[in-house]
Amino acid sequence: MENLSFHCLKNDFKIKTAVTIGSFDGIHIGHRFIIDKLKNIAAEMELKSLVVTFLPHPAAVLHDAGFKLILSEEEKLAKLAETGVDYLLRLPFDESFAALSPAEFITDVLIKRLNVAAVVAGEGFRFGRGGTGRAADITAAGLDFVGVPLVSDAEPGGKISSTAIRELIRARDFASAERLLGGKFFVMGKVQPGRAVGRLLGFPTLNITANADKLLPPDGVYATATTRKGKRYKSITNIGTRPTFGDGVKNIETFLMDFNETVYGENVTVEFVTWLRDEKKFANADELIKQINIDIKRMGALK
Repeated sequence: MENLSFHCLKNDFKIKTAVTIGSFDGIHIGHRFIIDKLKNIAAEMELKSLVVTFLPHPAAVLHDAGFKLILSEEEKLAKLAETGVDYLLRLPFDESFAALSPAEFITDVLIKRLNVAAVVAGEGFRFGRGGTGRAADITAAGLDFVGVPLVSDAEPGGKISSTAIRELIRARDFASAERLLGGKFFVMGKVQPGRAVGRLLGFPTLNITANADKLLPPDGVYATATTRKGKRYKSITNIGTRPTFGDGVKNIETFLMDFNETVYGENVTVEFVTWLRDEKKFANADELIKQINIDIKRMGALK
């Protein structure tokens, strides 16, 4: 992430900026369209492009402490780094921040802290206490506002949103989620020692645990692709709860085709392709091995 600079709220921006503001969970194609517009406006006005996001997600503070994210914080930063914006600011979000009036947000945050000259946002952009702030409030304060038409999906329903993508992931509809995300749904994580059951059976697996606030598909077995050190492998991934990692902690256990290395402590990325089957218990090791070979055969038939 060498091209992206990170700032905390305590640091004032000394240069004029063009800003877009949002949670940006998923960094879906609608988000990318707005960010591309932001970069264009910044270049035209000779400003620096600034993406402002929140930590934690506002929904986790205002509505649901157990709110699940399409992208963990680490994953979101990695995807934002790919956009080529000049700066990223993560605003700490709490109830006092949510209580700022639109006027306070414009004066104290946009003007004094962020040195904003232009705001780029989707149509219907709202801000401030209760979402009462409007584009007209921004222009009345002497700032430029550039409204970006919302991107629609060609499929029935047509709405591109993080909420819609969450529903698709929970429904295991990864193809539709990929269309809206502009890339495959994935999980990044560090490989941890497991129970070594797979290795004993001749099918060594990588075990990673996701952040507690990371949205995962339902428990089950999935055709996936796992990337380690820039190399991508076909893989079969099981999601389930394992007592090894603590009560209620979801484990992501991945068997990589044509791979047999010990990589504890390394980071890998698991992309979800399609659902294969539900989890099930086996009477003995032979039955489990037979099922794994069936899964591998199905996986091999996938493009």
